[in-house]
Amino acid sequence: MVRSQFWVLWSIVGLMSLTPGWGEEAKKDENLNRLPSDNQATYYLLLPPGYKSATTYPLIVSLHGAGEKGDRMVRYWKEAAAQRGFFLCCPNSEGFTWSTKDLMRIIKIMEYVEHFYSIDSQRVLLNGVSAGGAVTYYLGLAMPNQFHYLNPMSAGFSDAFLPLLKKAKPAAAYITHGLKDNVIPPSAGSDAAKLLQLNGFDVTYVERPNDGHQVPEGEQETILAWFENKCESKIIGK
Repeated sequence: MVRSQFWVLWSIVGLMSLTPGWGEEAKKDENLNRLPSDNQATYYLLLPPGYKSATTYPLIVSLHGAGEKGDRMVRYWKEAAAQRGFFLCCPNSEGFTWSTKDLMRIIKIMEYVEHFYSIDSQRVLLNGVSAGGAVTYYLGLAMPNQFHYLNPMSAGFSDAFLPLLKKAKPAAAYITHGLKDNVIPPSAGSDAAKLLQLNGFDVTYVERPNDGHQVPEGEQETILAWFENKCESKIIGK
């Protein structure tokens, strides 16, 4: 990815940062890590219960919204990830929302985690909410060889992504949006789903009638079941 592409995305998530966040600053946590090569690259990492290096495991990479930190996504995914035996990695943006430096840090964090732990690089779910969902769309399109399963939540899809979409390899996407979202309109989710489908993506689109601008509470198990099913279907060639 070239730096100019990162700048386009930064301008998009920067606009999202004008909306109030819903989370809190990251608290001290034993699961909070820093890259040895970059003190500002911080992330939460939770290992599957009973982790064994001889076994390969799926990985959830979850990106928070503007005004939040990765601990919010840890709380969202922790129980469901542990039950299914998944790794969970939740990077932090350095500032209020994602910057161009942060986007490159996400990739470095993933490379670092995959190097030191037994993770199946073909079974990685990239998830994000709001500004993190925009990053999910972007990275999924810009790095199709690395991200095969996308899960944007309450996220906008910019016309600036269209040049990437035309060149991207189709992936599987599970998109959720609340019909009461007054920050990013529900049409953003439905329009993105239709656009991706027209370009060959395998899309599941879920509208949540009682949700606003938020993560879809109670849908973690459904999303991970979808993810596992898509991984299995790809393995057996369905």
